[in-house]
Amino acid sequence: MPPEAPRSIRPGRRRFLTTLGTAPAALSLRPRRASARQGPSAAASIWVDAGRELWEIPAGLRGFNFWGTRSDEAFFPEYRKIGVSLLRFPPGRTGDENDLSQQLMDESGTVARGLGAQLIVQVRLRNGVPERAADNVRYMNKEKQYGAEYWEVGNEPDLYVARPGEPPLDPAWYAEQFRAYVAAMKAVDPSIKVLGPVVSNEGKLDEWMRPFITACGGIADGLSWHFYPGDSRTPEPELLASTARFDRAVERIRSWWRDPAINPDGHRREVPIVLSEYAASWQSNSSKNLTTQAAAIWTADMLGRLMVNRIALAAYFAMWGINFHGVWDRRGNIRPVYHTFRLFSQFGDRLLAAETDQALLPAYAGRRPDGALSVMVINKSPDTAYAGTIEIRGARAAGRAEVWQHVEGQEVAVAPYAGPLEPLEVTFPPYSTTLLVIPVEPGAPELLRGALGATAVAAGVVGAMWAYRARRGRRGAKGAPA
Repeated sequence: MPPEAPRSIRPGRRRFLTTLGTAPAALSLRPRRASARQGPSAAASIWVDAGRELWEIPAGLRGFNFWGTRSDEAFFPEYRKIGVSLLRFPPGRTGDENDLSQQLMDESGTVARGLGAQLIVQVRLRNGVPERAADNVRYMNKEKQYGAEYWEVGNEPDLYVARPGEPPLDPAWYAEQFRAYVAAMKAVDPSIKVLGPVVSNEGKLDEWMRPFITACGGIADGLSWHFYPGDSRTPEPELLASTARFDRAVERIRSWWRDPAINPDGHRREVPIVLSEYAASWQSNSSKNLTTQAAAIWTADMLGRLMVNRIALAAYFAMWGINFHGVWDRRGNIRPVYHTFRLFSQFGDRLLAAETDQALLPAYAGRRPDGALSVMVINKSPDTAYAGTIEIRGARAAGRAEVWQHVEGQEVAVAPYAGPLEPLEVTFPPYSTTLLVIPVEPGAPELLRGALGATAVAAGVVGAMWAYRARRGRRGAKGAPA
């Protein structure tokens, strides 16, 4: 949906590294200044069940749309800081307005290879032909051995406008084209996975995703779509509440896929749901809801929702500046959302059950490869600071925990936690994202691997915890012991 990438502007390696060298450090041990937002405070309780592992988080959840350039190895350390594990290219509509160039394929393939990242490649549908898409597969996977596994046919075909003499560019047309592209591309490399219908937003799912499932459920290797809930006019409270719309959209897609009446050829197959573009706003020409703290907070909660809903691959729009979209602008300056991805890069690869008693304070818990627990807490209130207690079940906190925190107008800071361990006590400033990294004692109970429902409770938390609390007999006022 956003405009094509401005490929004429290519900040060089030296300029980017100079910017990084003169900018504030991404991490700081300096004492924190008070948040610019001041207001009332409230108590909050958070519970984490370290004995209930819900999902193994795929690396492809940490993805970004990429428009080439900056493929020099000197950029790789910065990419690793935000956890880049997936590149989707070309970004936006440029893939349907231009043939894939070897330069873009090489730049993207080089970065993916250097980072050990996965690739989603968009092939041209509008004014394209299946044979040219097959040539792209041949170049990427046969000649250059980049190992691009995921491929999309077109970009947001629901926004195409038929020109004189063209047939109706409707879901039936797309399904016919998709079948032809799949046949041509898999004739070159049968191992690739081809995704569709690459719909522009959740408002078009009924019109496009459902008929695509009916027509192509037997051959589609995944269901791809985009999510942009706001624009420059969306009030921040409405924007921050919009992640619940994503939950409902995923539930609808999964229900259609599993319904034999809707998906007669594929309802027994398991395929991934792929979010190949997402951002708080689709409107690239306005900084509102893209370069603001609200956008960073929205993105943090969205990352939690991606985990809760078991999304296999997701690519934020975008890594580099396309107008006001981007983690970095075109000159290499960081935007607030950069800090969100810095925090999430520390989250871990196992999702654990978590619960909060405040609707504006969603919490997500994980386990890291080093065995430590992580708790990511997002304060979506612009004026209330929460004095939170965090109770951990199934494990005992040990050693020195760390508190990573991003508040408005500041870089991420990390500091040692110096409070009590049972429970932990942390203050969550207004409009902030906080990540706690908590070492735990060895010998924790064996993990109970449970199924995670696709829908979380209103605060963005795992509903399974309510059943857990009921079995434990927890009743009474919020946050009070039973």
